[in-house]
Amino acid sequence: MKLSQSNIIIFRVMLFIALLTVMYLATSQIEFQIDIRQSDKLGHALTFHTLALFADFSFPNSNFDLSKISRLLSFGLLIEIIQFNLLYRIFSIIDLAADGFSLLIYRFSLPVFKHVLIFERRWT
Repeated sequence: MKLSQSNIIIFRVMLFIALLTVMYLATSQIEFQIDIRQSDKLGHALTFHTLALFADFSFPNSNFDLSKISRLLSFGLLIEIIQFNLLYRIFSIIDLAADGFSLLIYRFSLPVFKHVLIFERRWT
């Protein structure tokens, strides 16, 4: 059973909200109570892995291929370019690499996801 149209709409809304939230958090001057230097790359990886899942499930009629990867990586690059122009943020190629790495992890974890009960409807 494939994803229903209502499920696809829900994933698209979740993707939209996630993109807005990431953009807001990446460009705002929010003070975090945790030492973000230690968890920054992990945060990038988890964020872009989640965005990959939302993007993949939002458009289930196409594979998670270079098209989806390049769009999400372009979003990451846009964030870095915006941060370059903010006095309280910096451009980091390592952040962009963490984004790309997490997208590749998502891509190569798809064979496992296809056998996980809550995800399998995406591919059946």
